[in-house]
Amino acid sequence: MGKLMLSVEEAVTRIASSFKLLPPEQVSLASAHGRVLAENLISLRSHPAVDVSSMDGYAVIASDIKKTPFDLKVVGYVPAGDSYQGTIITGQACRIFTGAPIPTGANAIVIQENTKEYGNTVTVRKGVKEGQYIRRAGMDFKYGEVGLFEGQVLSARD
Repeated sequence: MGKLMLSVEEAVTRIASSFKLLPPEQVSLASAHGRVLAENLISLRSHPAVDVSSMDGYAVIASDIKKTPFDLKVVGYVPAGDSYQGTIITGQACRIFTGAPIPTGANAIVIQENTKEYGNTVTVRKGVKEGQYIRRAGMDFKYGEVGLFEGQVLSARD
């Protein structure tokens, strides 16, 4: 009587059937690389949390700038981590930096390379479209979304 030959698939199935799934364990983030995620990871917040500038420049109302050059009154200054408390209205701009929240009333960012500031006035040399250079709230991920999935092998990016 000859030897019984198993296919590779059958051999793998037999071997794998003798394994049992280990219970999940909680590990530090530093120890998670290469581990398998035991359950879906659901976002507890949205990112960005609010609309933010994706470039350094000026928060404006896009429809103000139909022809260039065009002058706007600079009414505020918003570094990243801060916010402008007023409302931008027609004819106004607010100096803004990457990551700063978009002021109420503004709907676009003119990048600083397309402007020249003189005291409280900024000359816009190139127009923008509504929404230009704005990262919308929840653009990266939204509250309640699954960000990482059960069974996923965790990488440095994760």
